[in-house]
Amino acid sequence: MRALLIIALFGFALAGSAQTKVAFLPCEDVLFLSDVTDEFSRESGLSPVEVRETVRHGVCEAARDVAPMGFKGYSLSVLPDSVAQKVERRLYQSLVRTYKQADKHDKLAEEHNADVDSTHADTSGTRYLDLAPKYLSAEIIDPGFIYVLDAALGCDRYVTINQLDIVTFKAMFPGQPAERWVRAHFTVFDKSGKVLEGGLARASIHPDVHTPAELLSETAPELMAFIWRNIH
Repeated sequence: MRALLIIALFGFALAGSAQTKVAFLPCEDVLFLSDVTDEFSRESGLSPVEVRETVRHGVCEAARDVAPMGFKGYSLSVLPDSVAQKVERRLYQSLVRTYKQADKHDKLAEEHNADVDSTHADTSGTRYLDLAPKYLSAEIIDPGFIYVLDAALGCDRYVTINQLDIVTFKAMFPGQPAERWVRAHFTVFDKSGKVLEGGLARASIHPDVHTPAELLSETAPELMAFIWRNIH
């Protein structure tokens, strides 16, 4: 019986170690571009700074809840606050960012238009986003930062959220609600700092969403699920 217990525990340990660990790192404050920050601030009672902090870090937190089988998600919240702040500051100093064509965007556009009602699939916002599929990519230019990440988080993959956009499109017809979208520009790195993937995740925002908590609840799982599908 004891031997069987030891074998079982050993099997569980192997199963846990086989998981691919992925850390999600937030975008810089100045790269959270939103035309709803003041509205969210009024409705939630948070300051504009708190709104940005909640959304920037909240999307990374959401990744942990939608991790596929065989993967485990991490964010800076697993670290002591002082360490998390140092890693975050070093992150922004260690990246060079450029806009590139988002090849991964086309797949998401097809999925979105297949899932929504046909009366909403060809809206002004969707057409604009389909015609502007560029994303902010990132490269790590400071080799020393890789050692910082490994010491702090020790993951197999790292995902940087390079930019977050929230944009509102006015209604095309009377009586039609304004259309809002959130987009997450991302890059996937291996543990050596090599770029593996990059792209643009996006999700439509329901007209009744007016606070950071509502935004994260409705859109963050969809954004993060798309990013997970690009991690191997």
